[in-house]
Amino acid sequence: MRQSGLAREDVFVTSKLSSIINEGQAVQAIEGSLDKLDIDYVDLFLLHAPWGDSYAAWRALERVLETGRVKAIGVSNFNAGAVADLTVFNRVTPVLDQIEIDPFNQKKTDVAYLRSQGIVPEAWGPLGQGRADLYTNPVLKGLADQHQKTVAQVVLRWNIQRGVVVIPKTTHRERMAENLAVFDFTLTKEEMAAISQLDEAPADFIYDPDYIQQTVAGFVKNWSK
Repeated sequence: MRQSGLAREDVFVTSKLSSIINEGQAVQAIEGSLDKLDIDYVDLFLLHAPWGDSYAAWRALERVLETGRVKAIGVSNFNAGAVADLTVFNRVTPVLDQIEIDPFNQKKTDVAYLRSQGIVPEAWGPLGQGRADLYTNPVLKGLADQHQKTVAQVVLRWNIQRGVVVIPKTTHRERMAENLAVFDFTLTKEEMAAISQLDEAPADFIYDPDYIQQTVAGFVKNWSK
């Protein structure tokens, strides 16, 4: 970062907190990560998954947020229900949820809920983590040919138009440039609908966020009396 010559505010740095046993351990891990990075602040700090004592870990993130060394906090791999549950029991709502999203695993329920709460959905593995049939799928291939783009560019554009932040992974400079070249075309409503039909993941009704929010909020209200 220092060698790039870029101003600090032009670089967005994200770090993650792994599964934690208690709040003290979480604070120590966060501070350790910040010290190793050796920068004034981290733009976003994520709780990696809803494992271990996620409530204690989130309280630790809230504490570090107050110091200014972290500008925003969010979660990763939380479904909509887990986000609702975490939000009800804590002061700060996550600004972002980083979850696996691709055309065959669209997380429609999660994305809709996150957007309704003002939480940014972010896709890790937006290109299916190398899933071969993504690049040969006739729908995606047809759209790519029509727009004179690659399948990867069509998939990234689809997520962006859904309001989903994408973080495709690559170690190749030419692929990085390709992944950035997705702002000079737009998928039509019909094309977006065609990709929507590729979803293979069933909706998750076990952890319905609205039910959790209403039910747990009721419990909290009664306990506080």
